[in-house]
Amino acid sequence: MKRNTTLLISAVASALILSACNNSTTPSTLPTLGPTCTLPAGTQVALVYPAPNASGVVNSNGEIVIGSTTALPVNQSGQNWSIWYSDAVLNSQGIQFAPINSNTSLASTSPPFPNPNTTPTFANPQYQQQTSGVQFAAGQTVTIYVNNSASGDNCTPLQIGSFST
Repeated sequence: MKRNTTLLISAVASALILSACNNSTTPSTLPTLGPTCTLPAGTQVALVYPAPNASGVVNSNGEIVIGSTTALPVNQSGQNWSIWYSDAVLNSQGIQFAPINSNTSLASTSPPFPNPNTTPTFANPQYQQQTSGVQFAAGQTVTIYVNNSASGDNCTPLQIGSFST
């Protein structure tokens, strides 16, 4: 019983901390750790902007661009993909990862993209972006994930790359 109470208090505290740090947006349900989210059949996805392993990235509005062989579904039955991230600020609060912005969805976008960016290795990428609305803290590594929130939060977000600010 004590462990369940401790877990509940930790979850509530994490949600409150997240809500204080996510630009006045409503915190999303954090996924439970389970099997890694599975992309739709035959889909490949890659981080485009900021380019994977880029350093010194100044990203004033927290924009993240991904490319995929087929656009990731948004607000469809059983499929609601979004971009999640982790960084030292979240980790210091005991949060492993969180949505970029729970009040926005992936949206189609087109090049040109800010630098540093990269082109996916597969042909004819479909580009999507999501923005946090705030700049990532300087001097840290930011890891980017995609998550299917329609999975009932029973999957672990799929890591697609990282960059340094």
